[in-house]
Amino acid sequence: MAIRGRPAKPHDIRKCVEIVTAHSVLRSRYAEILSDLSPVMLSLLGREAFSFMVVEEEGVTSRVLGGWVSTFVQESFFREIKTPPSFWGTPEIVRRELDGQSVILSDSELRRDNIGRGLNLFIWHLGIPEDEHRLEVGSTIVNSFVKAHRGYNLKEFMGQADSWNHFAAMRQSGGCIIRPTSGEYADCFESIEVDVTQTPVNVGITRELARGAAIGSWGSSLFDYSPPHMGLSHAQQRLLSAALAGHTDEELAEELGVSLFTVKKVWREIDRRAAEQLPVQFAGFFEEDQAQHRGRQKRHHLLAYLNDHPEELRPILRQAVPSMHAVPRLQLLH
Repeated sequence: MAIRGRPAKPHDIRKCVEIVTAHSVLRSRYAEILSDLSPVMLSLLGREAFSFMVVEEEGVTSRVLGGWVSTFVQESFFREIKTPPSFWGTPEIVRRELDGQSVILSDSELRRDNIGRGLNLFIWHLGIPEDEHRLEVGSTIVNSFVKAHRGYNLKEFMGQADSWNHFAAMRQSGGCIIRPTSGEYADCFESIEVDVTQTPVNVGITRELARGAAIGSWGSSLFDYSPPHMGLSHAQQRLLSAALAGHTDEELAEELGVSLFTVKKVWREIDRRAAEQLPVQFAGFFEEDQAQHRGRQKRHHLLAYLNDHPEELRPILRQAVPSMHAVPRLQLLH
């Protein structure tokens, strides 16, 4: 039976909260707000700063094993959680949502910071208590996490372990301990003498750390960023994200809830955008006399480019996207 990760749907929340409720560590961590976890997650589903992936085992009947959640949060929250004494981050995020004092970026804030000063990512963990030791489960979690966050202008990310296995995995990803006494990042090999399942210990990595000794881990690879140049609209990004899964135009129309005419119209807009903004990469692909018999090749070339440049599919302020002719591509991680 295959293990896969997929975007969560509303009906998945109940099962994942049941897993949290049965989890020996997370159950007490959420304590009095455990009953609020489901409605808060449901209210956040669909927000651009909220990622929720389910890990399931496919068979005659698919079985949800658990999932992971991450949120792009305000920089002030990152400073607060790193200032001793630390606290459990995810329950506090839920409490502030309930109090109307959200620390999760709005859609407009996310687009602004993604094209500007960069983003801070806090990792929730819903727990996969029975299956976390399985190699295929771990690789699915990592692959889905990397796929979901590649292409963002990431400045820092961190999380807090819910088991010693989870703690070890966070360190193997390139994460460094943030000392509970000082709030500063420790040497990547520094040990910890407290029980990380009972005491809040932040493990994370910054863009600056990723440029150094942590290079080579999948965690540090998330900081490999180039600014986008196509300036795609949200509708164009949605279509292209779905197209990367291999859907036909008819399947795209059904998936996105639009007409086939609309799908073809958006493709034409995308073609025009690519020809204008990326003339070198797409030289000759969008000439009118070539369009009919090279359509499939053109689309394949475009999707291959987007697979290598996921920043084109991330939320942005379109007016802030620089022209390719004026600003060279920038690698923040070499």
